[in-house]
Amino acid sequence: MSKEGTTIWQMVDDLGPIVYVNEELGAVITANGSYLNWWCGSLESGFTNTDCLSLGENIMDMKLSEVVTSAEVWASDVLNELDGMDK
Repeated sequence: MSKEGTTIWQMVDDLGPIVYVNEELGAVITANGSYLNWWCGSLESGFTNTDCLSLGENIMDMKLSEVVTSAEVWASDVLNELDGMDK
């Protein structure tokens, strides 16, 4: 999906509303329906959907701050889990 030169609107159109980004890791979390979707990649290589997390309710009915917080907590959990694998 997304290639270099992609505008933010094209990325949102391709991936959905972006609620978390970690450029260092090439991670993007988007909101869609009742799911958060984890994408990995870059603008140069494109993004691949690698995981999803159900929040159990329609995200579009939630406050933005709640969705962003949920994405940040999920990202923190995943990164802590990956960090623990290195030990």
